[in-house]
Amino acid sequence: MRNSETWTARSLARGAIVMALGLLGGCLGWRDKGPSPVDLALATGDERFARRAEGIDTLNGAIEAYLDAQALEPERPSVLARLARAYNARAIGYAEGDDRARDHLQAREFAYLCMLLNSGYTARLDGRGGQVNQKAMMQLTPPYWPCAEEGLIAGLRWVELRGVAGAVELEELSIIASGLQRRQGERPGWTATWGVSMATLLRPAPLSRDLGGAAERLDAAQALEPGLWLLELDEARLLTGPQKGDDEARAALQELAGRTPRMNDPWALENAAARRLAEEALLTFIPTEGPGRRL
Repeated sequence: MRNSETWTARSLARGAIVMALGLLGGCLGWRDKGPSPVDLALATGDERFARRAEGIDTLNGAIEAYLDAQALEPERPSVLARLARAYNARAIGYAEGDDRARDHLQAREFAYLCMLLNSGYTARLDGRGGQVNQKAMMQLTPPYWPCAEEGLIAGLRWVELRGVAGAVELEELSIIASGLQRRQGERPGWTATWGVSMATLLRPAPLSRDLGGAAERLDAAQALEPGLWLLELDEARLLTGPQKGDDEARAALQELAGRTPRMNDPWALENAAARRLAEEALLTFIPTEGPGRRL
């Protein structure tokens, strides 16, 4: 895995070069003749991100291109959302151990920075420490919704890794998920419904959890994005045991572990990760002991 200090130094140096090119481009009138340097960097990043399942170098190349774009336009929501998405993908698809948690934290940092650029959102944060609330969430305009979605994914996956130690984040993440779910009619997608479910399922014992409601929401998320196996993995690990028993949970994990992702699938990287995580879950399977016990 990369050394974080070396990665940061390279990114800063690259950003300085790109900034200089951007200024030169402005002087030469590039913006009047075709795509801007930012748009070119985003196009390069998007092309590499679409091929992220090919290997970590390809995904790192996408991140580098997005960092180039950020150096030129640090406050462009679409740039920050792409960075958050790419770091989340690397955390799920390639990172191991502490690197996975760090990548999710980096994704959340870019996502939250993006959200804070919305003046309506920041003006309505709770004055006592700047806590997120529904009034603030309802101020987010469409350009900022992808940032909130990626921040939600990053936060919940980080809590999942941290366990009880990360549960303090769940209240804020639940608010973000609920806020996004209120916009479901304007921006259909799996993330908000999944987020509301996961914010419930990740609550540590002895806190009560509405497993029935969480199951309905997780099923709805799967219906919205049936090709993403990670949603089925969440159900197998967090719901099937408490609801249907250990045998059913093992069977669901075994079925996932036996699948073969298709390289031309848009979720190829994430689905390969789901298969790998299902295999790991089988090796560390903890039997359900009473209602509500999580695997």
